[in-house]
Amino acid sequence: MNTKLDQLSADAAIGIAVNQAMFYQGVSRTELSRRVGLSQPSISLKLRGKVTWSVTDLLNVATALGTTPNALLPQPDGEGGWIPAPFVPGYAKAPALAGASAGWAHRESNPEPTD
Repeated sequence: MNTKLDQLSADAAIGIAVNQAMFYQGVSRTELSRRVGLSQPSISLKLRGKVTWSVTDLLNVATALGTTPNALLPQPDGEGGWIPAPFVPGYAKAPALAGASAGWAHRESNPEPTD
């Protein structure tokens, strides 16, 4: 565990990345726990960095959120702590939101405006 207050543990950094993906998709802790088969208190502890993420849990959460485990992994900060993965909306195919188009537009389908 890190001794500096401003340093994040790897587990806390993963929790931040998962929380960002959940917020973007409107997924609650209760819904995520249902999707991955873990108790809501267990998900809550993992999201706060109080309990270690297993590889299986990380794989299941990434799948449930329509992203990749790699998109949730932190980077070392060079001082013994971890930096959360940058949040990039739409990095991986996410489930379509209610009323939204099920597919992504192709680049060619949105031509540059003409003057």
